Amino acid sequence: MCCLCASPETRRYFWETMVSYTLLVNELLEAVPNRPEFPQWQRRGTIDREAVRIVLKPLKAKPNYAQLPKRFLTSAELIVCYVYKSWLALQKRRQWQLEGKRRWLAAIEADLKSILSSDLSFETVQAKARKILEQAEQDLESPPSEVTKKGKKSKRHKKPKSLLKYLLDRYDETTQELEHRAICHLLRHDMKVGEEEDTPDTIQHVIDRKRIEIARLTEQLQSRLPKGRDPNHERFVEKLEIAVALPDCSPEHWDPEEFDEWRIQKQISELNTLPYPILFGSASDLYWDILNDTTSAATGSAKKRSRKSKRPNERLQVRFKGLDEHKCKIQCDRRQLKTFRQFATDYISNQQLPKDEKFGEGLFALRSACLIWKVDPEASAGCRNRQKAMLRKDSHLRESLEKGELCLINYPWETHRLYLHCTFDIRLLTQQGTEQVRLQKLDAAKKLVKKTQERQAADPSITMTENQASRFKAKQTSISRLEKNRPAERPECQIYQPNPNIFVGISLSRHEPVTVIVFNKESNQASEYWSTDSLLKIRGITSPRNNQSIVQLHHEQQQLLRRWRRQRHYNLCQRPAEQKQGDYHQHDAESRLGDYLDRLIAARVTELAVRRQAAAISLPELRNIRESVESDIQARAGKKYPHHAKLQAQYAKQYRREFHRWSFGRLEQYITEAAKQRGIVVCKGRQPKHGNEQEKALAVITSAIT
Repeated sequence: MCCLCASPETRRYFWETMVSYTLLVNELLEAVPNRPEFPQWQRRGTIDREAVRIVLKPLKAKPNYAQLPKRFLTSAELIVCYVYKSWLALQKRRQWQLEGKRRWLAAIEADLKSILSSDLSFETVQAKARKILEQAEQDLESPPSEVTKKGKKSKRHKKPKSLLKYLLDRYDETTQELEHRAICHLLRHDMKVGEEEDTPDTIQHVIDRKRIEIARLTEQLQSRLPKGRDPNHERFVEKLEIAVALPDCSPEHWDPEEFDEWRIQKQISELNTLPYPILFGSASDLYWDILNDTTSAATGSAKKRSRKSKRPNERLQVRFKGLDEHKCKIQCDRRQLKTFRQFATDYISNQQLPKDEKFGEGLFALRSACLIWKVDPEASAGCRNRQKAMLRKDSHLRESLEKGELCLINYPWETHRLYLHCTFDIRLLTQQGTEQVRLQKLDAAKKLVKKTQERQAADPSITMTENQASRFKAKQTSISRLEKNRPAERPECQIYQPNPNIFVGISLSRHEPVTVIVFNKESNQASEYWSTDSLLKIRGITSPRNNQSIVQLHHEQQQLLRRWRRQRHYNLCQRPAEQKQGDYHQHDAESRLGDYLDRLIAARVTELAVRRQAAAISLPELRNIRESVESDIQARAGKKYPHHAKLQAQYAKQYRREFHRWSFGRLEQYITEAAKQRGIVVCKGRQPKHGNEQEKALAVITSAIT
């Protein structure tokens, strides 16, 4: 990611054009559900781009959108497809979860009734549960069985993908009470055999929590279609007018209940006011230049600069396909400058080569990009300061403003910054990785061409369409370029060679941010355990520095974790009191320190995986952790304060406030990014609710690699 420095005219052009583009995307989002194929897309979980192109064709002829560049129209198609594909996949997953939770709840409710009337001992249920668990592991590991029928081809039974589905299917198939009790015992104890018998109150609490989960999922399934964005604040104004409007009838005919509901203050939801990003699907959509930067030399002569703050003598500039007149300069930090320079080097070197010697775009480090706007608080503050200074200097302007004859406006392209987000293949930044990618692409292209030629040789009557013929010709051109031409020399780097038997597993919790284990699949046991403190301990320091002893330097980063915990405790306890007294000042010290610690932990985990030559890092699946925690909070509140809605809300608020301050998703993102940079595979596993942190981390590895 980098910020783009451009002239005010360029920023204004991009803002106004992207606002029109966003309104076009909004119309597309509203028109797509009216297509007759939409129910089929809902069942399939995907959307047809060709149908979106048909909907777009009459819209782009409107005067509001006739001046949009062609790249913006293509981006509108992609945005709509991505939005609906994500929404359909989310709805499909919620429906699947709802069906599974209902089956689970029905089994546990029936089990609660049978416990009260059954004479089976807990030891008998435990023994049966162990047998079912052993048999389930064998059935899930064994290949699917073949079933042959007369006059029909052999078919294979699909085995369940998870142990939970296996147990629920087996519960529906059997009619034995003992097997029902044993399966329900495993369902309640997270697919494990529990050591203590559950009381009816404990089972009822589990049932209440699951009912809340089902109610929340049902409400989410009834959510409306994607709403789009509101860059002009028009939709917000419409909602505001509807909210404050009185009924059409006279006051004596008002419905008392409807009037009381209208009188209650409600928060009006505000849509995202930023324009939609512009998507660039290939490296050929961006044109790069390397300019000589003379500003660093001029400033250096006027004021001495330290060696660390010396700027490079070159500046990167980017232009976009179809928008050559608008030029933007790259502004990024030193860590990302090397990557952006590689993007520019690939483009410039390929442009300078003759046509026969050009290498394919598949070997460009840049794969795709998007252009987005973000709010810039510093720019907003700068505009306000400039206006205040202008008013102090000009008394006539100040008088006109006080009389209402003049209104000062901060234009959005002045208070927002333009950013470029790029995706790239990290292998293409090194010589060895580039050769590896070249061979993979060459092999894939040859297989596709060979398959097409064999199909035509088998049936000469088959003729390719125009699109198929163009793609076939493009593949042949790609093969010739991949075989003959290669990009310029890139830095040498040894390719990561993992040990297929070593895995690193991670568990996350509220009490211990990260617990890491190193698991050896060959010996089937964990060889190392690392807590958060042990990960942050700095080793290898042999001499003191900066007035700090060796021991202090060893524990320097551990002190950061303790300081962050103190800040978190202060924000939880002391900040509400200061807010009531008006003594609180907004600051984001906890957020900045938490972000730094997450990056630090991610780097330590990745370094550990590299030292042990791990084949993969297993992270817990956090997709539904919020729903699970929220249902558990509401169930606990209902059990502790029955028939007291206010006390339940206070208890849930306190518990929820403590939990939601943990940045599980951000830490997972940083670990994934750091692992990909080293070439380490990241996989997801299921983290159980019971057991210590080491057992949970081991369970994450087991569920991820099986």
